[in-house]
Amino acid sequence: MDAVVNVNSTYSFNTREAVPGLPNSASQAHRIATADHKLLLDFLYSVDPDCASKGFAAVRVVEAPKNGKLATEQGTGFPNFAKDNPRHECNIRKIDGVSVFYEPNSGFLGPDSIALDVIFPSGSLSKRRYSIDVKSPQIVEQARFVAVDQKLQLEFVYALNPDCSSIGYATVNVLERPKNGKVSVENGTGFTNFPQNNPRYECNKRRTDGVSVFYEPNEGFNRRRLGDY
Repeated sequence: MDAVVNVNSTYSFNTREAVPGLPNSASQAHRIATADHKLLLDFLYSVDPDCASKGFAAVRVVEAPKNGKLATEQGTGFPNFAKDNPRHECNIRKIDGVSVFYEPNSGFLGPDSIALDVIFPSGSLSKRRYSIDVKSPQIVEQARFVAVDQKLQLEFVYALNPDCSSIGYATVNVLERPKNGKVSVENGTGFTNFPQNNPRYECNKRRTDGVSVFYEPNEGFNRRRLGDY
């Protein structure tokens, strides 16, 4: 059986406080957004060496997006300190911060941009500019083999925080149904498959929430016997 999977991927990028001593530091970043989907553009935070939050940053919009909407929300999230940073252990703790979201206008594809002034609790100012490419969802084709009259788990879809807690269930829409079988989508639990160099590798040892996608061929259906190559 050939399966077509429509993958809507959202990537979050965490940003720490501007370097002390550079009160007017500037940074530029490139982000890829998926059409008609909300993107976590940035998570802004500032923590002490013991992982305690210094407070929320203030965000001022210098250049609003021309082809979408920008929103900021105070809340909690996970930092992303490098391994050689003394605060690296903070990455598995939720901390206070400001999430910056971008949502493209319905049906829009193409470039957009945003510029922000971020004032951290220490008083340091960071000027940030984001160039955004809004693209159609990525199509990934994968081949699967299933025994006659047997049900096959095509995919287990999951999203985890660095502490292995689930971000929530994905929304799976079936765009093309099989001609010689049936597909089903079920929320449940399963095991992840992060590579060893992924910080979530240890999560593979425990069950997590996720969405299972199953395929079951029609009774007696055999692709080779029917000449369906």
